[in-house]
Parts: sequence; C-alpha cells; structure tokens
Amino acid sequence: GGGPGADVGKLVALVDSELGARANVTIWDKDPNNKMKQPPTYFPGNAFTEQFQSIVDTYGIAGYKEVNPGLFTIVTFPFLFGVMYGDIGHGFIMTLFGMWLVINGDRHDALAKKNKLPELIGMVHGGRYVLFLMGMFAFYCGTIYNDMFSVPLVLFETHWDEKGYYIGKTGAPYPYGVDPSWYGTKNQLQFFNSLKMKASVILGVTQMTFGISLGALNFLYNKDYIGLIFEWIPRMLFMCCTFGYMIIIIIYKWTVDWEATDRAPPNLIQTMIKMFLSPGHVDPSMELYPHQATVQLYLISIALLSVPVMLLAKPLIMEYCMPHHKTTETASHSDAENGHEMSNIVTETSSLTKNVGSGGYGSIDNKEESQYIPDDDDDDHTHEGGKHSFSETMIHQGIHTIEFVLGCVSNTASYLRLWALSLAHAELAEVFWSKLIVGLGLEGGFGPVGMVIGFASWFMATFAVLLCMDTMECVLHALRLHWVEFQNKFYHADGYKFKAVDFNDPEFFST
Repeated sequence: GGGPGADVGKLVALVDSELGARANVTIWDKDPNNKMKQPPTYFPGNAFTEQFQSIVDTYGIAGYKEVNPGLFTIVTFPFLFGVMYGDIGHGFIMTLFGMWLVINGDRHDALAKKNKLPELIGMVHGGRYVLFLMGMFAFYCGTIYNDMFSVPLVLFETHWDEKGYYIGKTGAPYPYGVDPSWYGTKNQLQFFNSLKMKASVILGVTQMTFGISLGALNFLYNKDYIGLIFEWIPRMLFMCCTFGYMIIIIIYKWTVDWEATDRAPPNLIQTMIKMFLSPGHVDPSMELYPHQATVQLYLISIALLSVPVMLLAKPLIMEYCMPHHKTTETASHSDAENGHEMSNIVTETSSLTKNVGSGGYGSIDNKEESQYIPDDDDDDHTHEGGKHSFSETMIHQGIHTIEFVLGCVSNTASYLRLWALSLAHAELAEVFWSKLIVGLGLEGGFGPVGMVIGFASWFMATFAVLLCMDTMECVLHALRLHWVEFQNKFYHADGYKFKAVDFNDPEFFST
C-alpha cells in the first residue's frame, strides 16, 4: 500500500505501537515497480477547505505538485458571486442561513449518518461554508452598491441636491459606496451600467493576470525554463500590453476631473479600437495623457511580437538547439524525479525500518495504478528517437498560442457577465419593490389589506426568484468564470486523486 510521505513517520509509529516486535515495514522512496507515470495528488484539508477544493476537483484533479487553485477559490469564488448578487438585504438573509447551517453542521452530520437528514437540508449542507461566504460577500458588495432590496441607505450626507447640482466639497467623494442621490434619477441606469461594466472588466483582467502569474510556478517546478522564458513571459506581455493597459486607462479616466478641463472625456472603447486600427496616431481631442500615441505604439508592437515568440521559439529551440530533449508538455509533467518524493510502504520479512523519504504527498493506489501503466504502443511512440516529430510539436504549440490569444479577448468579454447578472438582480429587486410594496401596498389605495397582500407577494417573489433561482444562476456563472476564464491560464488538471488503501475492502485482497 502507500501513504503521504509527510505522514509516513506517524504511520510507522502507529504500526509499531499496535504490533510491536511483529511489525515488518519497509519504506521505499519511489515506486519499485515503476508503473506510475506520476504519483497521485493529495491535498490535506478539513471540512471548510474541502468544500472549495471540490469545486476545483469537479473540473479536474491537479497534477502532482501542480499549483492548486482551490486555495484561491476560497476567496475568489464567493467574491465573484457577491459582485453579481450584491444586495445588503439578500446577502444578509443568505449569511444567516449559511451561519445556521455551519452552527448545526455536526448535528446534520449525525443525522446524515442515520439517513434522517431531510433531503433539502442535505443538498445545501455539503456547501454550508461556501454558502456562508457567498452571503458575506453579497452583503459586502451590496454596501458598495448601496443597495438594500433596491432601496439605498443614507449613511452619510449626500453630495448632490434635489435638482442634481453638486454641493459636496471639491475633490471629496462620497465616503463609502455609491451616493444614494444616484438612485431615482433619469440617468441611474446609465451610471450603474458604466460603473459595473468597467468594474467587471477590471476584476476579470486582474484575475486572469493572476492566473497567468501562477503558471510561472508550474514552469519553475518542472524546471521548464525554456517554457518560462518563451511562453510565460510573452503571454504576460501580451495580456499586460493590451487588456492590462485598458484597465489602467479606465482607472486613470476616473481620476481626472473632466469638468476642470476644456475637453470632453474620451470614449475608451473607441480608444482601444483605434489603438489597433491606427497605431501611432491619436486625435488630439481624444487624448487621455501626453505622448499617448507613442506609448500605445510601443505597447501594440510588444503585443504583436509576443505572438510569434509564443508560437515558434520553443519548438525551434527544442528541435535545433536541444535535439535530445522531449518536447511534449506531458513529459514535463511526468519527470521521473517526481517519483523519488513518494513513499511506498509495503510489508516484508524484515525488522521495523523507519526510512522516511524526502516528504511530499503521493502514493500508489492499488485500485487505480493500472490506469497509468503505459502500453507498448505508447512507449514506442514516446521514445522512438527520444522525441515527437517537429510537426506535432508545432501543431501542439500553435493550438495553445491561438487558444491563448483568442481566449484573452473572449475571456475578457466573458467577465461582463458580472455586470449583466448584477444589473439583472438589481432591476428585478427594483421591480418587485416598486410594483408590490409601493404600487400595491403603499399607493394602491387598498389600505392595510393591500399592504399585507403586497408584502406577502413581494416576499414570495423575492424568495422564489432572487433568493433561490438567481442564487443558482450566479453560482453557475461563478463556476464558469473559475473553470474556463481563470483556471485555463495555468491549470492542466492531468492528475489523479490519492486514495488510501482500505484493508476492510474486499478488493484489497483480490489485487
């Protein structure tokens, strides 16, 4: 059998305490049969982290020693949900429900073991910590939007009068969140559209850039320095010189007081389009900052030059400068050196030996190791000449280059779902409030009866549509953003999960 290398000492001590002199254990630092292409993946966790790790594992299991997105998902998943679901009231209700599930977690576990846990509670019990954090981030984003059931909270003195004139101190913004005076105005929808759309793009590009940064750790661990220099660096340059530049000019435009200038604020969409169609030229009336045309010319040149580097540099170096180097990406993730960090524990007729390896997590899984025994065809294909053909390498590299370049565009646009879902949630909440609470209850002319009917209708509509259906919708979109937009920048998911040997399992004796 096998076990995590970091826990071998504990296992040996346990066997020694149970069997004493009868214990016969030997420790190997690697698979003695050489049947595994790579060790299995094991991440120690608890009831809190495992719920977020399952989100990543549903997409695919991390390769051995590959960067694990599960750690970052603990924050990014509920946060992106909160951006789409942001509402103080709805977030508070969800937080209370999640808190109730967390507090009663042990009791629900006991009921589940007895098959007495109600089915509906059992469905959300497994994600109680996720639900709790989702509610907290929805509440937080609601405070940023200053939105509580579509009604703004007046926590600070407004900076606008009833006629729409600015009365605040010059250069002093509203202390926190959105000024409540924006609600109920004619340009309310236009204002929130602009704010949430730009915020969505900023969050999306930031998360994707972070994902590309994590890819550098995989290159460094696999000692793929050619890939680090000729793949990772061009990818980072392409992203930063195009969409990274876009979020910089968005933030810069926010910091300029355009009323104090003699020019109208330029349209950033037109700025980005003309950056590619007319490089090196900027209309003076549309200039954001001095020497903008020169800066954009350099940025577009770097971005365009990085594409052929991504496409050609690594295959050509592998073919002509390192002819004996395996050029497949799979080979870089299955180095034989990974095996020496695995501790294989088997019984032998020898005295108790505490020869613990170098650590790391990995072991042999008797049930699944047969899936990773390479057949003769694969062996001949892989080792004939020590490498794959140059044409296969070029096709492989071309696919990844095209996927990355086009993905930067499509993935950035995909993050606009944060804006769309947030807008839909806010508009539905406003419709329910204005039509049922205000229209039917307060101004319907039916008195107390109308108020009771209006509140009951509003509560049922809010619960069914916003607290149930819209929650599921935002969860699905948050999953999409993590699996496709974020994880595809660095996560290969080519591993298999560690599964401990169970001596009570009848299959153990049949292997």
